[in-house]
Amino acid sequence: MSEVSVVRLMIGGALGPIGAILYAVGFRHLYLAMRDGDLRLAQIAFVAFATMMAFGGAVHSNYVTTGLVLRAREAAQAADLEVMETLLEQSDGYIRFLYIILGTFGLVASFVFVYAVLARRTRYPRWIVFLTPTLLTLAFPLTRFVPSPVGGIVFGGFANIAFLIFFIVSTSVLWKG
Repeated sequence: MSEVSVVRLMIGGALGPIGAILYAVGFRHLYLAMRDGDLRLAQIAFVAFATMMAFGGAVHSNYVTTGLVLRAREAAQAADLEVMETLLEQSDGYIRFLYIILGTFGLVASFVFVYAVLARRTRYPRWIVFLTPTLLTLAFPLTRFVPSPVGGIVFGGFANIAFLIFFIVSTSVLWKG
């Protein structure tokens, strides 16, 4: 990230909240597939997934800070390196804090979704629980075995890939009725 231009860092950071909005739109179809079976569960899942993605947008935006601090560290004098390391640790700590919040909402949403599907309170077949993004992300450690340059893309975008798979399958299942 220290070698990426400042403009690219800022554009990437600004895309985080835009992505969160698009995810919320995507979760609307999940809500529609759940609401007839149990309106309350559908509302909880939708709000929890949308909130998870709002915090995901915040995480994405905060990587700009990490990139800027890394750039500054490259130019820092030896005496300033300790300050730069402290900034990096604090920035990383904040991002981890956001991930905890994001993960909590993601787990709530996933548990509600899986429960509703298994209890047959949705339009989804039961097998869809195996493609729940939370379950798919358990395969994340395998990304380090994907060779470069594709491996870097898969590693960095793994959560998005998991949701893409889920949305494609979900849309296909719901489209077929």
